[in-house]
Amino acid sequence: MTLEQLLIDMPLILAEGSVAEQVRRGQPHLLHPTLVHTLLVRSPEGRRVLEELFTSYIGVARSRGLPIILSTPTWRANPQRLQGISGAERINGECAEFLLGIKAKNKDVEVMVNGLIGSKNDCYKPGEAPGATEAEAFHRWQAKKLAAGGVDFLIAETLPSVGEALGLARAMAETKLPYVISFVLSPEGTIMDGTTLSEAIDVIDNGAPIPPSGYMVNCCYPTFLERAALKEADRERFLGIQANGSALDPRELESSTELKMEPVSEWVEAMARLKESGLGKIFGGCCGTSPEHIEALAARLT
Repeated sequence: MTLEQLLIDMPLILAEGSVAEQVRRGQPHLLHPTLVHTLLVRSPEGRRVLEELFTSYIGVARSRGLPIILSTPTWRANPQRLQGISGAERINGECAEFLLGIKAKNKDVEVMVNGLIGSKNDCYKPGEAPGATEAEAFHRWQAKKLAAGGVDFLIAETLPSVGEALGLARAMAETKLPYVISFVLSPEGTIMDGTTLSEAIDVIDNGAPIPPSGYMVNCCYPTFLERAALKEADRERFLGIQANGSALDPRELESSTELKMEPVSEWVEAMARLKESGLGKIFGGCCGTSPEHIEALAARLT
């Protein structure tokens, strides 16, 4: 099934909760200082840990009869951070192959694998984000590598600025694969650079050669999206949220040395309000979430 068909056919689609953060809590020695969990696919222990996590999320989807979207562990696997890494040319493809292998082992569940791309620099500092032209040139390499790896679609996540998002949209559109743009929101409900979601949708829909399949937000609490100024006409372009478990500003979370999260029940109810108000059909977790969150979310929304 294609992403477009899934969006047409299904009223609710799960997405995974946190992956890299789960590894950080349990096996921090496995993480790379700049590539985070990307290189786990190259060690037996790393592959085991990742497969257990992804399989736990698939298990939630199976128990509720829902489709689920899983992301390749490539959020930071860009050419800048891969400098000096052996086999850098292959790593995005290896991550895609690994996750597609897990999909193949779970054919009774509708699993969609997306090729994940992150921002070039700090995802909470829009002033560090490249403009559209630089971003298109920078991200093109990774978009092509992930597309060649056979993923079902591409997604760019935790984007702090509209300029970088536009460049990413152009780079991903070149692959001819479906793609999604996902922004990180401030507590006020705007993108980190101060742009509203509706303004961003207008810029990208009109500036990309092939518009994205839709838009999401991630790495923010559900109430941030409730405060977003999303015009009625843009709601049909909005696909969903992968929400943080904490209501703190994500910039505060970034500097915290302790795990921060609201009660799971509060998080779930905030997500349910979004679903009931028609704000998307893809719901999953980001920082501070776990299989427990996704299980509770699926139970509440079905």
